[in-house]
Amino acid sequence: MTSSSTTGFQNLQHHDKYFIHSADLYVIAEKTLFKVHSHFLTRESAKFEDEVNQLEVSTTSADRSPTPKVIALHESVKAAHFEKLLSVFYPEKYSYEKPVEDWEVILAQAVKWSFNEVKELCIRELSKDTVSVATRLAIFEANNLESRYTRTLYGLLCADDLPLTLAEMEKLGLKATYIIMTARERLRSSGEGGRSPLSPERRSDVGPTLRSVFQTVDPVTATSPTTPTNGAMDKNTAANAQGSSSTGQNVNKGNSAGGTSNGNATANGRAIGSNGEDKTHRKRNGNI
Repeated sequence: MTSSSTTGFQNLQHHDKYFIHSADLYVIAEKTLFKVHSHFLTRESAKFEDEVNQLEVSTTSADRSPTPKVIALHESVKAAHFEKLLSVFYPEKYSYEKPVEDWEVILAQAVKWSFNEVKELCIRELSKDTVSVATRLAIFEANNLESRYTRTLYGLLCADDLPLTLAEMEKLGLKATYIIMTARERLRSSGEGGRSPLSPERRSDVGPTLRSVFQTVDPVTATSPTTPTNGAMDKNTAANAQGSSSTGQNVNKGNSAGGTSNGNATANGRAIGSNGEDKTHRKRNGNI
């Protein structure tokens, strides 16, 4: 945001709504020229107040009229976004009914220029029941709002009966999704240290479950062969492995003593316990 002169106005397009002839402040955003009342901007934003105060207001010797005050916004500021911000100061029919997308843009502008009261207005509007918790959290995190606005939303998503949807995860991003899913896992864990070990009876369900999830996320991937994960095999894979294991055991029968001295045997390079449970697990945090 920089001060400017009226030179080059002829190359700018007057905004069709927010070029108010009785106003005193010109604002340039992209190729659009706004003319608004500086009072609204300086009253709400210390940054705008400082900028306007730095403008030189001199008089000419001819008609002693004040030199126009002009502020050129940074090139990254879109005219359409600044227009949405102005709609808060010039509401139509005294109503603040706007779509979520508009409040998201206005909040970003309010945070950028320290319009604190406008920021609180956006938060109130985005906190209505018509806005989903995940959408609200994603918007608040994108604008780096204080934790007092976000912690409750994290809690609601962690306590929800249903996990996050793919669309919600994409909206929230990696960090927020990791926090929520890790907290959900720990809350639902019956093991010590937040661990939730999978029972042997459920290990054969890992393959079908993964295929079901992949089908939701990526139907193409779901049709490809499933590789056992963390030593878990579905029933068909387990049957094939059992056949291969029998063949291997016949060939290496005479050399099995060393492999079974501790009660474990090997089949196709996988560690099998005395109870038949697959012992080949991925190490995590130093534990198996």
